[in-house]
Amino acid sequence: MPRGDAPHGALLFEPKWDGYRCVAVRDERGATLWSRQRKELTGYFPELCSAVAAAVPPGCVIDGEAVIWSQGRLNFTSLQQRLGAGPKPFPGW
Repeated sequence: MPRGDAPHGALLFEPKWDGYRCVAVRDERGATLWSRQRKELTGYFPELCSAVAAAVPPGCVIDGEAVIWSQGRLNFTSLQQRLGAGPKPFPGW
C-alpha cells in the first residue's frame, strides 16, 4: 500500500483477490458469467448474476474476480467447493 504522504498518481496498485477471474456480461435478458476459458459460470454464482442484473445497465461487460467473503475474510476453499458442487439452476431459465 502506498504511504499516506505519497504524491497522488505516483504509485499504482490494486489488491490481489483470492478468487476466480470472470467476465460478467449484462444484456437485455439479464447477466451471465464467463471464465477466461469461455466456460459459463452463471449457474455456479446465481446471486452474483442477480446482483449484476440489478446494478449494471444492459450493454456492459465487467472483467473482475468472483470471491466469497465469509467471517470477515476471503474464503477460497468455499469458492472451490462451489465450483465442485456443480451449477445450480438460475432463476428465469
